[in-house]
Amino acid sequence: CRDAPPFSMAAKSLKMKEKQKSHFLFLRALTIQDELFRASLDIDSQACASECLARLEMKMPCYHGLPVFEETLTNTTLMKAASATRKQLSRQIIDVCLSMNSQGINQGNAGNVSVRFEHGFLITPSGMAYQQLQPDHIVHVDMQGNTGDKLIPSSEWRMHRDIYADRAAAGAVLHAHSVFATALSCLRVDIPAFHYMVAVAGGNNIRCADYALFGTQQLSDNMLSALADRHACLLGTHGMICCHDDLEKVLWLGVEVETLAKQYWHARQAGEPVILSDAQMDEVQERFKSYGKQETD
Repeated sequence: CRDAPPFSMAAKSLKMKEKQKSHFLFLRALTIQDELFRASLDIDSQACASECLARLEMKMPCYHGLPVFEETLTNTTLMKAASATRKQLSRQIIDVCLSMNSQGINQGNAGNVSVRFEHGFLITPSGMAYQQLQPDHIVHVDMQGNTGDKLIPSSEWRMHRDIYADRAAAGAVLHAHSVFATALSCLRVDIPAFHYMVAVAGGNNIRCADYALFGTQQLSDNMLSALADRHACLLGTHGMICCHDDLEKVLWLGVEVETLAKQYWHARQAGEPVILSDAQMDEVQERFKSYGKQETD
């Protein structure tokens, strides 16, 4: 996926008190917002968090709109901040799931959504109706595929894990059984450059991966091949999958891919669509680099 925008925080360097040193842990890649500390931590923890935040002076990448940084925090602060962040992201996952169904790119309990979190990711549980989901139903899975939660993660957790392992900039993943993308996947056809918006998936076409049984490593391997230099692909006789910087963007991309699949399906009913050349699509990709960029961005 596209590189996430940089996040920077300037601060003065402060010396931590000697007595605090034994209580501090080294924290890597934990997503925390400044506002989160103020909103969810008690007064003592706020003071500690403020001191830690004041010591930050670096540029950091972002995932799902939150800064990623390395810093030392007290164990109490770490647990509270992580808990609050997890609940916030879990609610966002549920919102995306409900939006997938309301926008028609998914049906029933099919599909799954995840977001990068700590040393793994948060993902929807297996077989639960989206309308019944609560934040504590969202499952944390580490990069080895382990979970300490009570519920079982989606059977497609391998695809999500492998995307995060393969792409440092991927902050969220969406898999859906959308009608037109799935129909095309059953024909084993790529979506060619029949329309310039195909470039939103990162290239001159949207490939279709070979079929493999759901929930298997083979399916994930096939997916990674089709996703090479792309943000989205079809999954043979299955559906589609896409990744992006955060949950909001990955939902947008999922809707775009299904819209393109629908347009291509209908265009084929009337004849053979005219395909844009590689040179024309390269021009689109170049234009997309500045498209929608405002001076305030």
